[in-house]
Amino acid sequence: LNHHDIDEVTVALHERQLAVVAEPLHRKRRPGSEYDAKFSAPYAVAAALVRGRVGLRELEAGSRTDPEILALADRISCAHDARSQYPKLFSGGVSIKMKDGRCFEQFETINRGAEGRLLNEAEVRAKFVDNCRLVLSEARTDFLWDTIMDLDTAPDCSALMVGLRGLDDAAVGNPLSENKSRIAAC
Repeated sequence: LNHHDIDEVTVALHERQLAVVAEPLHRKRRPGSEYDAKFSAPYAVAAALVRGRVGLRELEAGSRTDPEILALADRISCAHDARSQYPKLFSGGVSIKMKDGRCFEQFETINRGAEGRLLNEAEVRAKFVDNCRLVLSEARTDFLWDTIMDLDTAPDCSALMVGLRGLDDAAVGNPLSENKSRIAAC
């Protein structure tokens, strides 16, 4: 879907969720902080439709002031949907009305990540990499992923501690080279 062709969107939630993620609507359409954006259904749906994703980058100030996201957020409302199984599950859906009159609807009874719809390893890794790459190099991110995946068989957690030390690779050097030998010596 091209977000420019969307006339309006209705986000379907349980009525008990509306006060948290949909009200007051004018503030939810214009989250003033990263924290506000995390609890804004109109903003999150607009970001997803414009950017094709919602991750930590979409919570940053540059995204929260993106004119395309905000223009679409202005056309998003939220409403109670009796199909929701909240609070047992974070069920929800969207109904998208296009400018040409076509309508698309999707409702998810079981939210991604919940029992019955767990993320697979590739999805978890992709989310991990997306989050880490906001502040870490590709090499450090790969090193941390491999280290975490090997923790069950590692003699201790010294490799993990080296990988977590500092936020840039210069702080500890290249984790894939000299630190591996230091780790082996621990």
